[in-house]
Amino acid sequence: MATGILLAGAGLAVMAAIVSVGGGYLSFLPGMLAMGIGMGLSMTPSTEAITSALPQERQGVASALNDVTREFGTALGVALLGALLSSGTGAAVMAALFLYVLARGPRQPTRTPANEPEPANATAP
Repeated sequence: MATGILLAGAGLAVMAAIVSVGGGYLSFLPGMLAMGIGMGLSMTPSTEAITSALPQERQGVASALNDVTREFGTALGVALLGALLSSGTGAAVMAALFLYVLARGPRQPTRTPANEPEPANATAP
């Protein structure tokens, strides 16, 4: 089980080191493979340890509780990561917009025929 946890951690480290925007999907592959193999090596023994620690008539409840806990943790992690990314993205967009306006400098609005005022001496046709 410890080998699986270490392999999953190594997969995360590989992804942090080599994944980039320009790398494409293949840059994800080594880290995802390591994480998947590591999770497979660690979750199966942990489920076995949880269920075998109880009498046979309670093993179904233990397995269900283990699955619910795992699903809840996954959903919570995705929600928190989504909130974190969306708040960071919003702040980055506002900062980029501020820097763009700051670099562009003050500008006068352009005049177009649509917002041009009518001359005072204009007569209706």
